[in-house]
Amino acid sequence: MDHLKNKKGISLVALSVTIIVIMILLGIGIMISHNLLMDKVIAASNGTIESYLKEQIELALTSTQLTNWLEKSKHLNQILKEELEKVENVTNVEIEQLENKDLAITLSYQNRKYYFKVLDNRTVRLYNPLKGNVKIGDYINYPIEYTDVYSKKSYTSTNGWRVIDDGFMEGTTGYVKIISTGVPGKWYYNPTIYENNKMAINRIINDFENITLIDDVNGGIEKQGKEFKVEEIASKITTLTLGDLNQVYNNFYSHKPKRALNDTSDFEDEYELFKFDVFGYFYWLATEKENSKYGIYYMSCIGMQHIESKFEIGIRPVVYLKKGLEGELEDHVWKIKK
Repeated sequence: MDHLKNKKGISLVALSVTIIVIMILLGIGIMISHNLLMDKVIAASNGTIESYLKEQIELALTSTQLTNWLEKSKHLNQILKEELEKVENVTNVEIEQLENKDLAITLSYQNRKYYFKVLDNRTVRLYNPLKGNVKIGDYINYPIEYTDVYSKKSYTSTNGWRVIDDGFMEGTTGYVKIISTGVPGKWYYNPTIYENNKMAINRIINDFENITLIDDVNGGIEKQGKEFKVEEIASKITTLTLGDLNQVYNNFYSHKPKRALNDTSDFEDEYELFKFDVFGYFYWLATEKENSKYGIYYMSCIGMQHIESKFEIGIRPVVYLKKGLEGELEDHVWKIKK
């Protein structure tokens, strides 16, 4: 009898343990399934939100009766803005008329920003604007390839251009601006040709596309500044000023002491945005300093130096990207969509 009792007791314990193990496994399975389901719900939700907002914009366009909406007067845009702000959880609506007559609409929904473009045929689509998304230092896929005049290194469209202005820097033009990673050309400065430094400064800031750049003095190869400008992407092309450089530095290296806009002292460029600390590199800065007869400076490995006489030196183009361009981040490089 005792033997039978022990046998029965052991069976009950085993059964209890088995049930507990099954419950634990069942619980883990439910948790995993729940997490997978939530991931799918979140992904679907994002798509649903974008579709929902797109639909709301289409309804708002219809409700404002924009039959001749291509004119896009401020009044009509204001009505459209008010209509969108009536949508629940929609805030911070901004509407911008682009150069090609499209509308760019930025809005927040549940504290997340969304960007839409309304094309001239009233098609509404989600887009990822370069402005506000790119960061200083990011690489841009800009379709100009070149060879560095100093290092002879070849730069491609994916590593040859970097962002120096995200379009939101205080005190700047509001354009996204990129600069060549390397030094793609040289310009010969002769004070006997130019009456003063101001004229030379004016040329490299405002007349860059008509300047003849020299790639190789010995070979006599010449390149026009306009060859660095891609018309459908670039709005303007210049070179870097001292004020620009210090302003970008202050934003890019926020962990370092701020520099005055006319500061010509040495600084550490740890991410080589300006290629300052690489020996042998120097390039033009279109700069004028107050109370100085030397108005033009250049960047070198020992800081900024002023130009005193005839000088041939590298030049790095700064490209203003046209407003309203779209972009996608692919393999850590921004690809521009026209």
